[in-house]
Amino acid sequence: MAVRLLLAATALLVVAALAWSPFTDDPRTAAAPEERAEAAREAPAADAPAHSRREVAPSTAPVEQPFDAAFRELGAAIARNEAAGAAAAMRRLLRTDEGALAAAYAALLDAGTAPDERRALAMVLGTLAVDGVDEVLLAAVEQFAEDEATLITLIAALGALRDPPDEDDVFDMEAAPHFAVHGPGGMGITVRNVIDDPAVEAKLGELLLDRARPGVRLAAAGAMQFSVDREFTRTRFRTALADEMDDGIAALLGQNLGVWTRRKLGDEAQHIVDEVVQAAGRPGFDEYRLRMETALHESSFNADTQQQLQTWAQPGMSFEMRTFAYAMLLGQQPADPVSRAVIVRAAASDPDVAIRDHAIGLLMRMPPGADSLGVLRDVLSSSQDWSLRSSALTSLANLLTGAERAQLLATYSADQDQRIARRAQRLQGRR
Repeated sequence: MAVRLLLAATALLVVAALAWSPFTDDPRTAAAPEERAEAAREAPAADAPAHSRREVAPSTAPVEQPFDAAFRELGAAIARNEAAGAAAAMRRLLRTDEGALAAAYAALLDAGTAPDERRALAMVLGTLAVDGVDEVLLAAVEQFAEDEATLITLIAALGALRDPPDEDDVFDMEAAPHFAVHGPGGMGITVRNVIDDPAVEAKLGELLLDRARPGVRLAAAGAMQFSVDREFTRTRFRTALADEMDDGIAALLGQNLGVWTRRKLGDEAQHIVDEVVQAAGRPGFDEYRLRMETALHESSFNADTQQQLQTWAQPGMSFEMRTFAYAMLLGQQPADPVSRAVIVRAAASDPDVAIRDHAIGLLMRMPPGADSLGVLRDVLSSSQDWSLRSSALTSLANLLTGAERAQLLATYSADQDQRIARRAQRLQGRR
């Protein structure tokens, strides 16, 4: 009896143990005995070598970030001299991805960035109308101040046109050549921005006075020229012009100052006109004088400046200096009787034939008067130089009207000098 009870208790323990097993109740882990046996046969032995981690672990290679890919493509495009398109793609990325913009800022200031790639990136950044751009460009100006090519590009970037803000294809200068600054790989930017950031104004104004590097001064003047309505820029331009001996730089400064004075009254405008005119006497300033003839048209001059122009108009001065003086005297408003007399006298009797011919041509731009018409008629009727006669005929034909003009041209259409006759006949067909 005891034995039977012992056997029954043992059986109950076995059943309970089987019921407790975690593998029997879970259909996901339960398996038939033959399946467990098969799994046991396939399991590796305890002392079998482990598989290499490289064979089973997922790839850990870094994924190239959008800025890195765009920057790599920009570098390749520079090498192909096709950077404009890659620059447009870079601009699109930077204005839409803050992470890429931060990476661009870091790359600009990274000493390890290749010079051409840094310059291209500076140009792209300069066209963006986003916060922080000017601060980063100014930091780069400080960091790379001794690298003149990079510095000039950074200056251009500070003055780059940033409108419209969402237009990215702005780096092909063949399509927009005006006010273009060219960069690496055939790309460029339009430098036509109004500088209103005081920090940028101050830095560009400082660079405008860099006496050792004309290229830097020219770049600074170009970047600031559309800001001449601002008093700071005008003051710096006047300061720079006072000592500038480079013809091209002075021409840019003087032209913008001169144009600003148009139709403006007051002491500042008058002082600027006089300063711009006085600078024209510097040696080698041919481009300067040519630009000022247009910039200062219809200006008025104080007595000292007018006297200086009349002195430059006298015989003994160079042809370029005298013709500049005539243009200034002729264009001033209001017209000055003394200046008119200087031009009439040169047309009548100047010993330099080229000057005399030039003055005869100027007379038709002046209101007709007995003095000018008398000189022209005298040259036409008595000069032995056919070219002076031809110029006088042209000026008279432009000043006379109606029957008086018709009679003049009819008379000289039969002139013995066939060159004068042909000229009169051509003038008959005008008006």
